[in-house]
Amino acid sequence: MASATLKGKIANINWKTFGEKGLSFYEVEKSTDAVNFKSIGKQVANNIATVSYSEDDSSITDGNNYYRIKGINEDGTCIYSNTVKLATNNLPLKTTIYPNPLTGNILNVQLGKIVAGMYVVSIYNNLGQKVEEQTFNHEGGNDVNAINIKQAIVSGVYNVVIRNRDSKQIICQSIISVL
Repeated sequence: MASATLKGKIANINWKTFGEKGLSFYEVEKSTDAVNFKSIGKQVANNIATVSYSEDDSSITDGNNYYRIKGINEDGTCIYSNTVKLATNNLPLKTTIYPNPLTGNILNVQLGKIVAGMYVVSIYNNLGQKVEEQTFNHEGGNDVNAINIKQAIVSGVYNVVIRNRDSKQIICQSIISVL
């Protein structure tokens, strides 16, 4: 019987066997639709009476993640565990812009629980004038993107807006200081 729990942003998949015999290995499989599964880990079977196994998945996606265990017998036949659902849509959306105050020309944009895609970072001065804009590719999940500010920005307070390039949806708006 398989189970999955969320520890921070890592899924921990556990399964326990009773009377394990003639198994070569286990594959941990993952799906986002409960239909199409792919292997994310492999463990050699111990072939002893009672064994507990565990596998971590640090690439969880927003929404539902489904897991199952595929046991491969020595003769090549397969057996499957139950499928377990781990919902992650209750994780908070997390976007962090740093350093603040900005002292150099690198602004880090950390996106957490944001879908993959192209995003635009726009920096506006206190008059609402755009002083910098850059597009970057976010691979999905939790990732940090370093934005190299190309033109000199004078000391002051600025509004930083991050939006999805295609949908124009704003995912973050923050104030930064420039020293």
